[in-house]
Amino acid sequence: MDDQCTRTRREMLAVGGAAGIGALAGCLGGENEEVDVNYDEFPDFDPLDPEYPQPAGRLIEEGFARASIEELEENFEPRDEPRYGRAPRDPETADEIIDPDPLVFAWTPGEEQQVYQEGLDPLIENISAETGRDVEVQVIDSYAAMTEAFRSERLHIARVAAGNVPFAVNMTGAVPFSMPYGDGTFGNRLWIITRIDNDDINTVDDLVGRDVVHTEQTSGSGHLEPSLFLEEQEGIVPGDDYDISFSGGHFRSVRGIYLGDYEVGPVAGPIPEVMDNDDEINAEELKVVWAGPFARPLGPMCYQYNLPEEVREGIKRAHFDYDYGGTDLYEIVNRFDTFAPIDYATHYDPVLQVHEEQGIEYIEDNLD
Repeated sequence: MDDQCTRTRREMLAVGGAAGIGALAGCLGGENEEVDVNYDEFPDFDPLDPEYPQPAGRLIEEGFARASIEELEENFEPRDEPRYGRAPRDPETADEIIDPDPLVFAWTPGEEQQVYQEGLDPLIENISAETGRDVEVQVIDSYAAMTEAFRSERLHIARVAAGNVPFAVNMTGAVPFSMPYGDGTFGNRLWIITRIDNDDINTVDDLVGRDVVHTEQTSGSGHLEPSLFLEEQEGIVPGDDYDISFSGGHFRSVRGIYLGDYEVGPVAGPIPEVMDNDDEINAEELKVVWAGPFARPLGPMCYQYNLPEEVREGIKRAHFDYDYGGTDLYEIVNRFDTFAPIDYATHYDPVLQVHEEQGIEYIEDNLD
């Protein structure tokens, strides 16, 4: 591939979306040849004792990117306090209460925000109706900016990625209260993916000596979890046994691996499915060479701790009292149809375990 084409591929990866991929057709040598996947050439799949590699398409069909919602309660031992860091704040005096109008709402930073804007309308309308406040949606481009907005009380409701929520809790007044899920499944499972026609990478041992693309430094499934669990379970130390580069997000990693700009890397399992549903990629052209030991909750919805009680209760009703199945929230935003109540200390304990093991400090320098 010539230098001009390489530059174009990098630029289009940053653009993202189906349009960006379509613009790469020339660099890919015209239309992609369809990959013929024969599942019989791979090990039989047992979700309780999986062998790898596995076609991503098969794991999507088996629901192995996520876990059933029943596991949210069955697999999490209740905890009174977080194992690491502080608990979410409660207002201690009336002087702390703020009463903003409009309420400012934000979704997780990342390239998908622009795509999701329309899909958030049903939730935004219900928050407004239940609180009696106007709601203003803001696009925030980084978790450092989101943390500062929460800390300065300019942000009042937001969805925060699981790997970043301890920063929000420990550095600001963010209170996690609900988790979106859809079709009876929750959370995501860490996958390490490569192209299915990459015959050089079939197990995690094949990562040694390579350049492996992680997503972002504060991402759970995109960086922190593989950094911990690959060493604990496989004896492979990321950063020592292989070189790490960062793509800037899960969608960029999946897109780059699919197009061949990156060779292999860890991502959140549901992302290839979402991109396949949106016709951005064909998930059948990817394979999974390793998966994490559990599915953990997705990033929660958070509210500012010192909103008036009636506003906080209205925000909760907008999440818990409505069925979003069949709405734009379901069709556009990761097929979310329901919000489950969550407890930060209990349900985000797997994230806190990773942070504790790695000695993560909740300071601004460690935010992306």
